Amino acid sequence: MYIGKLGDGSSPDDGIYILVKEVLDNCIDEYTMGFGKTIEITINERQVKIRDHGRGIPLGKVVDVSSKMNTGAKYDDKVFKKSVD
Repeated sequence: MYIGKLGDGSSPDDGIYILVKEVLDNCIDEYTMGFGKTIEITINERQVKIRDHGRGIPLGKVVDVSSKMNTGAKYDDKVFKKSVD
């Protein structure tokens, strides 16, 4: 995913915030589709941890989603729901 500038967190358009939003959106999608039971968010000074208890990336697709452009972890269009824009 293209995030623009990484930045240091001092500007609202720094890439780190885009990454946090994308991870949280994916957690919300999993929860909305019934695959996640909880979403845990921990913020400590300059560190954010987000943990969902959803399905994760299918093992057969790990290489694809980590090395190919425009590939995501959502492979079933029938159940895909868009969370937050």
